[in-house]
Amino acid sequence: MTRPTTEQAEFGEVEVRRWAADDAEELRDVIMGSAERLRPRLPWVDEWFADDYDAIGKIAEWNDKWDAGADRHFGVFIEDMVVGAAGLHDRLGPDGLELGYWLADGWTGQGIITIAAGLLTDLAFVDPEIEHLRIIHDVTNLPSAGVPRRLGYTLLGDREATGMRALDDVGIDCLWEVRQADWPGYASLA
Repeated sequence: MTRPTTEQAEFGEVEVRRWAADDAEELRDVIMGSAERLRPRLPWVDEWFADDYDAIGKIAEWNDKWDAGADRHFGVFIEDMVVGAAGLHDRLGPDGLELGYWLADGWTGQGIITIAAGLLTDLAFVDPEIEHLRIIHDVTNLPSAGVPRRLGYTLLGDREATGMRALDDVGIDCLWEVRQADWPGYASLA
């Protein structure tokens, strides 16, 4: 199923856009350069360290999923420089998406990922079939909790984690949600 979507949005100096093959080398460098901070929360980081890792192939895989109507992976950029990544993941059934994100070293604490997550919330709701978005993070990941709080998502509570667990996760997830009917658009929040 193909979902209506927009592939790019920006607010101020922050841009979110669909990954391109030309971004692969810089993305890999950013992940590897930020691995010490990312590894405790993102269990997939080490796969990018393999000598034969195909970052261009990974971006092509992400774009194939996007084209098939599944997950949508975005780069987060400032002045065309990769500073992080975010995604709208098809994990909640036909009427919902899960929003995930991370930032590179040196870019945290500046509101960048809040802007990016707000823009992705806007982009997700371009599809009239999407009724809600969720942000799910380990209960101990306090920086991640700040993003949905600042955007006005509602804390639904917590649950036992499902799927892969990262090193610092305790296995209890916080669930935040915003419904399309309640989302005012990022620009009105900024």
